[in-house]
Amino acid sequence: MANRLLIIQPSYYRSKADRTVFKVRRHGISYSLNFIFGWDFETGGAFPATLNFLQDHKVPVACFNILTPDKGTPLYDRLQSETRILNHREIDRWPGQLCYIKPAYGSAAELEQTIRKMYRDFYSLPSIVSRMPLPVTRASIASWVINHSQRRMAHAGGANSNFDGY
Repeated sequence: MANRLLIIQPSYYRSKADRTVFKVRRHGISYSLNFIFGWDFETGGAFPATLNFLQDHKVPVACFNILTPDKGTPLYDRLQSETRILNHREIDRWPGQLCYIKPAYGSAAELEQTIRKMYRDFYSLPSIVSRMPLPVTRASIASWVINHSQRRMAHAGGANSNFDGY
């Protein structure tokens, strides 16, 4: 089956996304949800809505990425024509981690800062404890390990958004 990108907007959360997460959890399947932020249709409300969704559904692992259009795609071409590509030479260096576009709302730096904050909030100790099942089982150990490593990464405080401290 081919991978499909499901763009979840806040109004969509209370329908198909709710049912999907419920079914995955009910079957004991290990999963993560991965998000891309920076779409033109988003508003600042997308960030707290996403974190609330993740907490409400006790999602074990999540990744937060920044929209990075590939060169030669219609999205890249459109943003380039709107002079919204900020660094076309390095756009493919850290895709998803650094913001190379001018978002429709806020600045590139604000979007990067918001994504870093989402990582810190989602992987805070209170968040981990409230989301992750106890006792630790064979089925949940990978999620516990990922939470620990993502927490360390989110709190490393490196200069780059790639969180590796280099």
